[in-house]
Amino acid sequence: MHFKKNKKTAIKIVFFILFVVYVIIQSVSSYHYRNVSSGKQETIYSLGYGFGPLVKGIVENHKYNNFNDPRFSSHRMPFIPTFLALIASIKGNVLFAYIIKNLLFTALLFLAIFRAYLCFDNLRRHKLWILISSFLFLLSFPQIVYHCALIDTEEGYLIQMIALVFIYLLIWDKSEINLFVVCVLAFLTALLFLTKSSMIILTPVFCLFYFIKSRKIRVFAIFLLYTSVGFLGWGLFNYSHSKVFTISSSFNGINFYKGNNTLTSSIYPPGNLDVLYKQMNEIHESMENEWDIDKHWMKKSIDYIKLYPLEKLKRIRDRIIICYIEPRNTPAHKGEKRITGLFGWQSFLYMLIYRILLIPSLVLAVLTILKAKKKKGKGSISNNPGFINSIIYLGFIVSYTLPYLMSFVYERHVVPMIFPTVFYLLRVLDDKIYESLKKRNFNCRQDQK
Repeated sequence: MHFKKNKKTAIKIVFFILFVVYVIIQSVSSYHYRNVSSGKQETIYSLGYGFGPLVKGIVENHKYNNFNDPRFSSHRMPFIPTFLALIASIKGNVLFAYIIKNLLFTALLFLAIFRAYLCFDNLRRHKLWILISSFLFLLSFPQIVYHCALIDTEEGYLIQMIALVFIYLLIWDKSEINLFVVCVLAFLTALLFLTKSSMIILTPVFCLFYFIKSRKIRVFAIFLLYTSVGFLGWGLFNYSHSKVFTISSSFNGINFYKGNNTLTSSIYPPGNLDVLYKQMNEIHESMENEWDIDKHWMKKSIDYIKLYPLEKLKRIRDRIIICYIEPRNTPAHKGEKRITGLFGWQSFLYMLIYRILLIPSLVLAVLTILKAKKKKGKGSISNNPGFINSIIYLGFIVSYTLPYLMSFVYERHVVPMIFPTVFYLLRVLDDKIYESLKKRNFNCRQDQK
């Protein structure tokens, strides 16, 4: 007993040391890449994707709107600008922001891995090398290391939150989960939506899956409460600012147009659709309200789809390939190769391995569901963990990717699916080992009789 306790303590210490080293390397290397090697001097107010001006507006004007263009306040979901503004109010140094953000969010990532290590106990006891090699694969995955470290893209936050929320779904039946943990998971689920508007489908789907997995009204009520507060709070903010009650983002129309217009096919894939902003910004100047801008581009997108429905289907095909098959980088800037340099080739190799894992994972999940339904006469499929976990995995993939398939998919949008895919496969292997051991023990007892 004493030996087991010391071993568990030693494992926790190893995880903590790895965590600290990982955060330092992650933060410093990302900062160096964005500031030193690029020749730019980034500040917290010059962060990309519209976050810098929002942070500046919050800190200097004490208003949640774009410092450079006060018309815009709902183009980015509120969590990241508010979080970064809080850091900037403590210390405006951008490296400080990288370190604080990565300390907090990489902790979620390591907690997800640590829970997987503890709860996949059959793998840990009998196939430890699979577990360790899987974790090393995830933590050394170039796209994960890079995108997790960033402070001005939503994926820099989503990857970690999704990994933790998803692993607790998979291990619910293998671990005792107290009320505090349920509240934290519910908070993170709501935070997914408040981080990126495309999580509007995934957030309620996660709530539903936690109810299915736990079969407890109290758990579902907690998740429903947190997510309802998130949805309602954002809607009320939009109404107070522009008299429009909506839980959408005013960039949704712009993003939808980027993936659905006459120029899209000539740029993407593999080009970056941001080149359309120059043309779009000229039209924005004549509009007074961000929601008028949103409606304008949404209408143009829908008109395009009505006129060219076959083109829309071709674009969906392209996005499916990028989302599920393509191992090369998307987008590539004009004149740039999709695989460049040592980092590019490392990224390509890792992404290729992930793609090789992804397709069999999806097929396995579908076959597991079909097989369980055929055997439903022999017992309730609701008690079959393989069936439930496969539903959860497929449900996650569909609800996460659907908004991207309707607009456009970049490589960074794919990265949050990597941890759930590997975790799902590990759970399947863990269950297979359990069934194999159970069968072997049964046979041994039969032989003894």
